[in-house]
Amino acid sequence: MSPWTRWAMMAALGASLLGCREGVDGGRDGGTPAGTDASARSMSAKVAQYTTVRLTADLTGLSERERRMLPLLIEAASEMDTVYQQQYYPARDSLLASVQDSATRRFIEINYGPWDRLDGDRPFVPGAGERPAGVELYPHDLTTEEFERAANASPAAGRALRGQYTVVRRDSARGLVAIPYHEVYAAPMRRAATKLRQAAALADDAGSGGISSFAPGH
Repeated sequence: MSPWTRWAMMAALGASLLGCREGVDGGRDGGTPAGTDASARSMSAKVAQYTTVRLTADLTGLSERERRMLPLLIEAASEMDTVYQQQYYPARDSLLASVQDSATRRFIEINYGPWDRLDGDRPFVPGAGERPAGVELYPHDLTTEEFERAANASPAAGRALRGQYTVVRRDSARGLVAIPYHEVYAAPMRRAATKLRQAAALADDAGSGGISSFAPGH
């Protein structure tokens, strides 16, 4: 097995374990108050569309040091999960704090926000509104025409605005600017980089140590 294949398998395992860390439990905090039985049943049915699956893997082929790498990779994956949450719906925690129904809270957690992914991204929380087409990666009022004009203004502007690792924001003149991920999500990416470097230091194979060069912005 090549060094990079082994690293890829371990990283995938870490991300899988992260995704299965929490089970689906629609009634963990006591249910819903009387008078909302119908809506509670509806939301519980939505939660029940999802099934918790425990993923396992044969780790016998890993060395003791590689086994110690796995928690670090899981922690790095957790930081990437934080980045995704910020890209999709950064106000999730405040939304959860405003909702009392346990099933609705769980469905928000599953969907990373107030839009039902299995129902065409329809909002399921009153007042949430429609999901912005570009979520938090683009200004909510941005149109395709405006974006294309800005991106076609110059080759440099096009490369920046169409970059796979940039977030588009408005400047003080309401023009469009591209900001790299490593600036927008500096804190979680810095923490992820630290965990990856710690994992690289445990690598048995020197060829795997290339990951130690990882840094936000690279």
